[in-house]
Amino acid sequence: MTPIRIEYTEELVKRAVFEFWKRTVGVGLPVALMLMVVLFAYLIWSGDRTWMVGLLGTMIALAIIVVVAVYLVHYRNSMQKFRNMRDPSAMLELHDEHLNIKSDAGSGEVRKTLITEVWVYADFWLVFLSRSQFFTIPTTTLSLTDVGRVKSKFDEWGLKVIE
Repeated sequence: MTPIRIEYTEELVKRAVFEFWKRTVGVGLPVALMLMVVLFAYLIWSGDRTWMVGLLGTMIALAIIVVVAVYLVHYRNSMQKFRNMRDPSAMLELHDEHLNIKSDAGSGEVRKTLITEVWVYADFWLVFLSRSQFFTIPTTTLSLTDVGRVKSKFDEWGLKVIE
């Protein structure tokens, strides 16, 4: 099959990580954290110094640390991989049972059975191999024909595509 050239930019990599983080964290966690902070502040303001207040403060701190760490770990890993590329592009090859990605930073074969789902955004697709492991397919420089080829292969493979 004819390879498809995909091109990465620093901005695209940053956006991909942010969109992953935003969808992973969701709306519920920040809302719950805000409510917990308000409750914690009220309890401190009202003079409550029981162990329950300490536990609540610890839970808030740990939740914030986890939320920030998820973003920073993915951001640093993704930016390191991007900066290691001399040429920020790759070749994507679609086959019957797998896809190949090749760049100057390395190459890999991904069997269709390893792909758990695909998140579709306007400028890129996030292809997941697990809950927290994904790779990005930039779509801004692809022709409509190439976008159609990739989408049709994903449909043929029966992948869960979330738009």
